[in-house]
Amino acid sequence: MSVGLMGTVLSGWGWIDTGLMLPVNWAGLCGTALLMCTLVGIQVIRFLRTDGKPRAALWAIGGIALGIVLGAVAFQGLPRHELFPVPAPALTLVGIVLIVWGWNRDDSPRPQRSGQDAGQDSRQESDQWLRDLSGLLEGRHDLVPERARELTAEAAVHLADTGRTPQEEFGPVEDYALRLAEHESRHTPWWLRESTYGWVLLTLPVYWLATNIDEGRAWGLYALAVLLLCSDLWWISRRLWTHRKGTQAQRG
Repeated sequence: MSVGLMGTVLSGWGWIDTGLMLPVNWAGLCGTALLMCTLVGIQVIRFLRTDGKPRAALWAIGGIALGIVLGAVAFQGLPRHELFPVPAPALTLVGIVLIVWGWNRDDSPRPQRSGQDAGQDSRQESDQWLRDLSGLLEGRHDLVPERARELTAEAAVHLADTGRTPQEEFGPVEDYALRLAEHESRHTPWWLRESTYGWVLLTLPVYWLATNIDEGRAWGLYALAVLLLCSDLWWISRRLWTHRKGTQAQRG
């Protein structure tokens, strides 16, 4: 959905600035493609953490940082001569379709891990179950890594004492991770908080207004920039208020 929203905003911006036909050049084409890949990368990070793979999510962050740098280089360094025009309404329509698809897509949970793949012996199953538990506690449920390791170690000691398998003693790993997380305080990393993305996006309309305030651009661009600025501030305030209420509820 974020890609669709960005595409709709950019195409609407170009529509106001240059008219119905948008000139496409190498700088804009490559820079915009890298920007879209960065937005997709953010969703990949969320997916990896939700799937219990927080370490893989850290590698994805490096890819996003590289995409941002390459995007900036593309916008500033690649040729700007026109390759071909595209109709702005068509791009706006594609963006709206992506927004609707993202809003209505199925976010149902993935099938639970069985932890009983063919060919694995009981010890391998137990080790994998414990690794999944640690990853789910840290990634999906936002426990600090130290606490996730402590709870996993406690489960390992209990299994060693009882001699039972994790499935027999605790049940499916997703269910057990959820039960543990219900009694723990959670800490979402700052780079995953929605308010952080809001502050980053806030710099875009602020920068444009600061550098174009005396340029005599189309009034619609100034109106759109102010609208984006106000919308982003409202969105950030909502996210901060929700985070504050959730923190107070955990402490209570």
